[in-house]
Amino acid sequence: MDDLELAPQRDDEPRWIKNIRWCAYCSVGVLLLNIVFASTLAGMAGKIEGQSADSLLSFSTAYSGSCSLVKSWGISLDLLINLLSTIALAASSYCMQVLVAPSREQVDQCHAQGKWLDIGIPGIRNLTIVGPFRVGLWLILLLTSTPFHLMYVTSDDQLLHLISDNRSYNSAVSRSIVLSQHDVNVYFIPRDIDPAQFPRLLTPRNEQCFAYGSFQLGLDEMSSFLANGSYETVRKDRCISMLTDQDTPILGTFFMRTSQLNSSMSGNRAFRKGAGSPGQNQTLTGDQPLGVWDFEFDTSYGALPWKTNSFDWDTCSQYATSETCNDARNLTSWLTTSLPESQGLIDSYTKSLGSNITVKPETLGYCQGWGSGSQLDFDDCLVIQQDPNCQLQYSPFIFVLVAVMVIIKIIVMILIVRNGLRSPSPLLTIGDAVASFLTLPDSNTLGICWMTKLDLKKKDYAWRDQAHLKGRLQGPSIWIRAAKLWRKLIVLALWIGCIIYVFYQLGIIAHKWCIGESDCSAIRSWWITGIDTSTMQRGPFQLWETYTQSSVIELALISNLPQLFLTFSYHFYNSVLTSILAEAEYSSYGTQRKGLRVSWPQDNTAQRSTYWLSVPLRYSVPLLLIYLVIGWAVSQSLSLVTSSEIRTDGILTSYSLKYSPLAIIISLALYFVMGASLLALGLCRRFKSKLPLTGACSVIISAACHPPDSLDDATKGVQWGETLLLPDGLEHEPGVGHCSFTSKETLLPSGDKDYR
Repeated sequence: MDDLELAPQRDDEPRWIKNIRWCAYCSVGVLLLNIVFASTLAGMAGKIEGQSADSLLSFSTAYSGSCSLVKSWGISLDLLINLLSTIALAASSYCMQVLVAPSREQVDQCHAQGKWLDIGIPGIRNLTIVGPFRVGLWLILLLTSTPFHLMYVTSDDQLLHLISDNRSYNSAVSRSIVLSQHDVNVYFIPRDIDPAQFPRLLTPRNEQCFAYGSFQLGLDEMSSFLANGSYETVRKDRCISMLTDQDTPILGTFFMRTSQLNSSMSGNRAFRKGAGSPGQNQTLTGDQPLGVWDFEFDTSYGALPWKTNSFDWDTCSQYATSETCNDARNLTSWLTTSLPESQGLIDSYTKSLGSNITVKPETLGYCQGWGSGSQLDFDDCLVIQQDPNCQLQYSPFIFVLVAVMVIIKIIVMILIVRNGLRSPSPLLTIGDAVASFLTLPDSNTLGICWMTKLDLKKKDYAWRDQAHLKGRLQGPSIWIRAAKLWRKLIVLALWIGCIIYVFYQLGIIAHKWCIGESDCSAIRSWWITGIDTSTMQRGPFQLWETYTQSSVIELALISNLPQLFLTFSYHFYNSVLTSILAEAEYSSYGTQRKGLRVSWPQDNTAQRSTYWLSVPLRYSVPLLLIYLVIGWAVSQSLSLVTSSEIRTDGILTSYSLKYSPLAIIISLALYFVMGASLLALGLCRRFKSKLPLTGACSVIISAACHPPDSLDDATKGVQWGETLLLPDGLEHEPGVGHCSFTSKETLLPSGDKDYR
């Protein structure tokens, strides 16, 4: 392990080495916080009773209780996790750019072969010359910084979905809803009875009538709540509002007190089950419970028991006379169609039969289901309300995986430092390259000071053979021309494609709301609901739902695709911005004399410390902060939510993909502002001088660094312009000038003059 320790820091250590050290320190901080998170969540999970320590691959519950608290935790953790992810992403990006930065020796070798390299940007071209060791480290950072498309691990009926290092935390902590937030059962009860006395109207078999719906309130529980007064009496208008406002989180049972039922009724006649929504007359449908009765009649074998829902005449005829079986069949038909309200009505009917048939009174009210009922009015309602129960779950496996990837990053950074101390200093920025070429000009690029990157890339154009040609300088161009065309096209395509796609999806969502709610004004609830809709009810905020884990893969893929898109867009956006700003800094030397901005400035010279690579803090800090917020908003836009409903036959687990319109709008707005800002910056601003655009090309930079006298120019204040003298190797030619970076006096180049 000693070989993997950071080498002792020296006072004369290059700044880029110090920056790598800081990247390693930040990564260590991310690792420690990851361990703190995992330990804290594990400690919370250990305090929850009944939670067994399953395999590392399964989710563990760290907290179970208030949905509002889980919601707050979820949003806060998402924001903090995105902050750590952004730090890890920025550190990796810096190290990757350092690894592909060429040394002066490598640049000279390429120039001698008629090739060029990229300087100041993370160019893929440079991978061919930096050596297999650096390429290997670069690939490792790429694999631990760019999200894996998706990884699935199945264990103990739990499905984990994750995105690698910089976004994997989004799956490391999840919110699981154990009970839906708007889930109510509605019953009608007589108005003329004390609520505490209502259970006395029922029979033991009525327990079955309260066994429907995802939220269960059995007869014993209901009796206890009513007897203890553990309910709220709510007036009619507010009761209707609570039932119809789906954005109000409610979980409980409503007892609507109506005068259309009375205390003289008993059994399944004493109540109704509410169905549907309140109509214009503010009434509800009260469904009639369908009863099942037990009865028996005497046979030669003794009393034979039957149920109305299972009576069979053929079987009956084997034990009783045809007359008895006919009477039993008629009784069954009468009971199921007439639905007698009392035992007295049943006894009167059985006495009219010729057979001795007895209907057991204790079975009155046994529910088989619910039949269509009539509209019932009500005066007020009794609400037994409970808080929804939600869980904050975490994946130990993903936390371990993130820790492993961060450790790999730290090891790579240590190796970069150790390798960098033994290797030639890389040319990280254009300022580094200018300083190097001023100190030791490259003869391969002498005489082509007028050449731009576009000239260099022309077909069949051998730049080493053009030293005898002359050329004219172009006027200052717009900033956007500084970036490579393919990078600009990718950023533009990502920007336009994202905006079109999001507007398309928002259109579908809005249409769904207008159709589903029959009122487009319901869209205002997008703002009322807020960012996190993962704990909201089924309905408009839910895109898909499945009850099988095999279909969750598709949902997980869809929910994580925006994060994958975001990471790619960051890399390309940062690349274009770096190219533009590096070129702007480079062009400013054509109008102002100043010290070079280099990675390792020498003491007591005009040299200045470089920015974070080529991006000034006034750009890099807002960029990271905006991507931090976008990353958080995107993580809230689509959520894969696990919901468990407690039912009489067990727990039904569903997996749903929910969206947050407000989070989508915030993401879109920020992404639009970023793209529009980059476009405006590139199209509206022009470079300050006629200094040829480099496009980060080493040849163009070198061609601009042939001063008449290169002694100590790199350490002094320099300016690019037409030199009064020619450098060694160029012969004087009337009417032809030469431009270069120099500490000597310069003239403003002319657009009507030839240069070489």
